[in-house]
Amino acid sequence: MIIKRHMDEEILELRGMIADISTAVRGMLDLCIKPLAELTGDDFDRVFDLEIDVNRYQIKIDDLAWKIMALYQPTASDLRLLIGAIKISSDFERAGDQLCTLCRRIVELKKQGCPEYPATVLELQVMVRSLFRDGCLVIDSLQEEMAEAIFMGDDTIDEVFENLFQSLRKEMKKGPDEVDINLNFLAVARALEHVADMACNLAEVAIFMKKGLDVRHHGMGKV
Repeated sequence: MIIKRHMDEEILELRGMIADISTAVRGMLDLCIKPLAELTGDDFDRVFDLEIDVNRYQIKIDDLAWKIMALYQPTASDLRLLIGAIKISSDFERAGDQLCTLCRRIVELKKQGCPEYPATVLELQVMVRSLFRDGCLVIDSLQEEMAEAIFMGDDTIDEVFENLFQSLRKEMKKGPDEVDINLNFLAVARALEHVADMACNLAEVAIFMKKGLDVRHHGMGKV
């Protein structure tokens, strides 16, 4: 009983770390999708500072999860939670990397004097922000219906990105003067699309944590 209590306390600590890394990455995303004209050097510095925090959280989560597995040999839902925590920390770290890439492209756009994004990029920002928020929520709620909605939302974002890609390609064909800025728009959209993929990964982990099913590259519930 004492051993179980100690394990529960450390799992509670682990959940707190997952909440912390989630908050840090969402903070990065919120900064990156501010209106282009409002973004400042302080915003960019804050994004990179938060990315350092995300990397630290990932190491702490992984270390604690492995420690709990080694010390207490958990089974069933507790073991799935620990494995899920390691997967989650990796997905958040990868999302943070994409947001740093996004930030660098925004810096380039600012240098190019770009006042605002194309309308489709703005639409993509809103969709990705909402989907990533749901991804953060689903790892707490483990609701299958929310996970399914995230999978569908990611498919929609993929379609929006593909349409944007085709549109920007047409713009770049108009002449060399259109290439650099549209390449940066494309890179911004690609980074956002990758962040949406991380939300989808979080939904997959939620299904694994609840039911023990690996739904990567599969439909819901298929193994």
